[in-house]
Amino acid sequence: MASVRIQVDEFEWDNVNETECKYHGLNYWRMIEIWANRPLYFPNKESDDGPARRGTHIMIGPDYGDRFWGVPIVPTSGYGVWRPITGFPAGPNLMTMYEDEMKRLLRW
Repeated sequence: MASVRIQVDEFEWDNVNETECKYHGLNYWRMIEIWANRPLYFPNKESDDGPARRGTHIMIGPDYGDRFWGVPIVPTSGYGVWRPITGFPAGPNLMTMYEDEMKRLLRW
């Protein structure tokens, strides 16, 4: 699956998504690390739960400790503002998606 270019300038963060993200080991500052490391963005799989529950896109990239994360995000009404739904350490499928896309992009 090819990555997409989206404008991400900031994240909408509140007690609801903070609690969900912390449950999986992701906090605001780690998310900023991932964003600062220029992650790749992919369309997320469709879900019967809808985009507010699932995230329309998934941000995949490393934090400053080189641990890779998957962060489902959804756009808000503000331009460039995205809301993380949750976050989790990237498993083999996300790592393969990221690595394959990086190889494709580097060939350009």
